[in-house]
Amino acid sequence: MARMRVPVLVTAVAVVLAQLGCRPHTAAPREPAPPPPPVSAALIDGYTDFAFRLFAKLRKEEPEANVFVSPTGIAVALAMTCNGAAGDTEKAMLQTLGCRGMPIDTLNKESEALLAGLRNPDPQVELSVANSIWTAHGTPFRPTFIEALKTSYDAPATELDFAAPAAPRTIDDWVKEATRGRIDQIVDAPINPLMTCFLIDAVYFNGKWTDPFEERDTKPADFRLSDGSTKRVKFMSRDEADYSYLDGDGFRAIVLPYGNGRVSMFIFLPDKGMALEGLCARLNPKTWKDWLGRFDNATVNLKLPKFRLEYDSRLKDTLSAVGMGIAFDPNRADFSRMSPEPQWIYEVKHKTFVEVTEEGTEAAAATEGEMAAGEEAIGSRIVTFVVDRPFLCAIRDHATGAILFLGAVADPEPL
Repeated sequence: MARMRVPVLVTAVAVVLAQLGCRPHTAAPREPAPPPPPVSAALIDGYTDFAFRLFAKLRKEEPEANVFVSPTGIAVALAMTCNGAAGDTEKAMLQTLGCRGMPIDTLNKESEALLAGLRNPDPQVELSVANSIWTAHGTPFRPTFIEALKTSYDAPATELDFAAPAAPRTIDDWVKEATRGRIDQIVDAPINPLMTCFLIDAVYFNGKWTDPFEERDTKPADFRLSDGSTKRVKFMSRDEADYSYLDGDGFRAIVLPYGNGRVSMFIFLPDKGMALEGLCARLNPKTWKDWLGRFDNATVNLKLPKFRLEYDSRLKDTLSAVGMGIAFDPNRADFSRMSPEPQWIYEVKHKTFVEVTEEGTEAAAATEGEMAAGEEAIGSRIVTFVVDRPFLCAIRDHATGAILFLGAVADPEPL
């Protein structure tokens, strides 16, 4: 019998800074830690709001394309960068992150709690969030900035000669190792002489389904694209399986747990004849909270595509549109708490890879408090749920409430 491919979900985020008239240290392995303090609702609510605003903007830019991002990874990279911001730049970045008015020390404390809370969530789920800072040789950075990132984000700094031909590969090798080889390049070579610093957040997730699919039940069928055409995709199947299920207004949804259920994948499927865009447009913190509270238990006949996606985006314009344009403006940005020399964010790059197979996905999950106290017992109704058209998906850690990954799958690449 052929060995099943291990599914993977990874992301890398690079915040690249530049210096006017001038021309970015690696993360050590995390040691086991004691139980972390609880993550504040203020941080999770803020990051959730940021996730949906960012996602909505990306979907508007590419309404017919696949979009798959790690809101938590992007937020953590920006939170690290925010430690160097001051004045209106700091205010704009905090507001964009949904953390308006939050003192930077509080942001760091809550981010540290979040990162600790995401560590080792489940024996059946591998979840790694690694951070690093890479600084240009000869560029001064304030010790308080470097120390804050090392302490709160486990991101020690490494100084490099950015003019050296090997510098891009050195940073990319760190990303490749942190993402278990799934993302092997994020730095453009050669490095632009204006670059002074790379702040990188890398997320790797490998989660096994609580109830895996049988490979023998996987069969090809048609997936209908938004233009009405079809493509042949392998569909995994499970019959009469118990899942948390929501029959919503214009859509249906299902929760697929990993491991012991702390992390789950949510699949939101628009009703036939309804566009995915309409469902995505309704996504905001209020509707999200409402939907989470309405899931009930059902027995489901499920068919889910076996697929992979790769996503690559430069987020400068998107982040500017959602509120932090000042940070990208070399004439207005204030990163004086990072360096005594003028700095601004040159670009934010984001790459993701996801693979969904019979065995699982790369992500983390747990089902705590997700099921509503419905009147029906498990098995009292049978639902057919065939994901054969564009759908919305999210991977959520129930213990912290963090949305680890969020995607619109419009055109899955078959495996």
